[in-house]
Amino acid sequence: MDAKDWQKQVDEWISPFEKGYGQPSSMMLCLIEEVWELDRELPNIKSPLMPLCFKLT
Repeated sequence: MDAKDWQKQVDEWISPFEKGYGQPSSMMLCLIEEVWELDRELPNIKSPLMPLCFKLT
């Protein structure tokens, strides 16, 4: 399944709702907030693999 098929499936799922997609600016702000929260939480994860992940960057 390629990206166009996924997009078509998402469009079919969202189309029955009144609002549909949100405004692009608000969607981007939500994405930025989620990435920021993930960035804050990653250093707190206690896992033997986490030091390896941080060494890659």
